[in-house]
Amino acid sequence: MKKQLLKLTAACGMITLCYLPVPLSAQAFAYAQAKQKVEREETFSTQIKLKDAILSLKNQFNVDILFEEKILSGLMVSQEDFKSSKNLEKSLDNLLAPNGLTFKKVRKNTYLIIGKKSD
Repeated sequence: MKKQLLKLTAACGMITLCYLPVPLSAQAFAYAQAKQKVEREETFSTQIKLKDAILSLKNQFNVDILFEEKILSGLMVSQEDFKSSKNLEKSLDNLLAPNGLTFKKVRKNTYLIIGKKSD
């Protein structure tokens, strides 16, 4: 009787071990998906509108920065590109160049953002 009970217990243990990895792998998969979602949200949240970045520079350096709304419409920049700098022109270049835009100093405290040239 003890041998049969021992065999039954061993068989139940083997069956349990066979099914154990399925829930664990499902949990690991769910955890990985949740982690990727958080990483994507963090990446997206570090994006800001180019227009907002330009307006921030305008206030920070107390200058006029002129642009057409349609040039900046829908453009985003990473906060990494928007790090505050003590040099306005370097900051403008960091923000504009990745989007194919440039700027021109038109007066002492006035800058003009120039859009992409159409071919």
